[in-house]
Amino acid sequence: KPVLGALINVWKTFQEATMSLFQESATPGGGSSAMSSTLKFLALLFGQVGKSLPTAQFTEEDDHLQIFVNLLDDDTINKETSGEILTKALLELYETNKGRMESHELGILANNALCNLVFISSSSQKYCLDAGAIEATIKCLRDLSQNLNADLLNHNKRRKYEEQNVSSVIGCMKLLQCIMHNSREAKLAAMYSDVIEVVCKLWSWCCLNTKTLLVPTIHLLNSYVFDCAQTCSSVAYSKSCISTVSVTHSEKSLLNAILRLTNDLLSNCQLNWSYLIELFNLLSSLAKSMECRGIMWKMNFLQGFSELKLPQQKKKEKTHLKWQVHPFQLWFQLILSFSFYEDGQQLILKLPNAIDILLDFIGELPSKKCYIPNLIIRNLTFTPINKSKLLGNRRLESHLKTTFSCDDLRLRHIACNTIWSLLHNNQKARVMMKKSGILPTLRQELSDYYHMDKHNGIADSLPSFFNTLHCVVTLIDGNFKES
Repeated sequence: KPVLGALINVWKTFQEATMSLFQESATPGGGSSAMSSTLKFLALLFGQVGKSLPTAQFTEEDDHLQIFVNLLDDDTINKETSGEILTKALLELYETNKGRMESHELGILANNALCNLVFISSSSQKYCLDAGAIEATIKCLRDLSQNLNADLLNHNKRRKYEEQNVSSVIGCMKLLQCIMHNSREAKLAAMYSDVIEVVCKLWSWCCLNTKTLLVPTIHLLNSYVFDCAQTCSSVAYSKSCISTVSVTHSEKSLLNAILRLTNDLLSNCQLNWSYLIELFNLLSSLAKSMECRGIMWKMNFLQGFSELKLPQQKKKEKTHLKWQVHPFQLWFQLILSFSFYEDGQQLILKLPNAIDILLDFIGELPSKKCYIPNLIIRNLTFTPINKSKLLGNRRLESHLKTTFSCDDLRLRHIACNTIWSLLHNNQKARVMMKKSGILPTLRQELSDYYHMDKHNGIADSLPSFFNTLHCVVTLIDGNFKES
């Protein structure tokens, strides 16, 4: 913070000195130790700001991060922002030195600084988009893919050139990822430039070189598909590197290749835990697309959820460490994405014993790890056609009643919303809840709230939960008419 505050005060001078260094390195291989040190400093500076921004709490006393970002994007003094000026210079430096043996290291340093700058500066991101950096980077990836394939035939120089090409591929993917970060326009530009076709060509290299290429590729795809239905569809209907005439169109897609790899890694999840986390994050984003949900179902991928079993544990053994490396966490994240959509809910309920599996884990997990399975059950109640199947499970009624005896207010809130959703326009649910004996528990919860409100004044802190609870109690009593 002291360094950033001091830098803000002399930013204009610092920027001018940096640009002078960039001009001295205009020729390939013209970088000096001062240039390398400057690029490392810029990468570190922008990287630390990028790491701090998502969790920063800006106050009058501590707002250096936001001031610095605003400084990069401020166009009130000059037509070009500071972010645009630096991006233009870094792009030129990167393009000049990438792919050259004698200055490859300088190209990597320029790429690191550029990626971190684009990530935090909206004007920098827009400049890259307008300057055609996405199209140029995808073309570079296509060329690098051809170079990697050609290296296979050159056994004498294979390792030397392959390492450089792989490093260049990673740099290009990182740059694309940062340009597309939270930018729908950039994602669509990448889609129209056939980025998925290039990823398909590189996919076999990702599977062969998982330690180096797989994670950057998944990060690129995560940024590409996040919150964008069109890019998700392009992954579902892309043509993969798998070219066999016996498979259907969906089985040739990149999504199918991702599912195959995930299944392979799940067979030994302890060794592949870091890769599986990244893959399931990607699949959870893709699950927001109807096409992708359909392909996952057709490929029988969700069967893995039905095969989940509680780990065998000794009574005196502390279990919290085992929960950290169990695949159920990954599956719950994916199933939660399915549960937000009506067709996804139908697929969940088609899985054998899906509700029982969720309830089994809820019964054994620590309360902090029960949120997602409880949210899945709550989401399933939102569709009227699902209610009869849920109400037919006797364990669900007992689970909802038990949840109100736990100390976790968030879990009680989720359970309350679940009951409210089940009761809505469903007389069978009202009768069942009245017979279940849950009403005294709910009334006691209301009484405790009003008592705390009177003595401690917390009425404004939990209005949503207790308003819902009041409606549920009234509805079970039969004194509430729904509109």
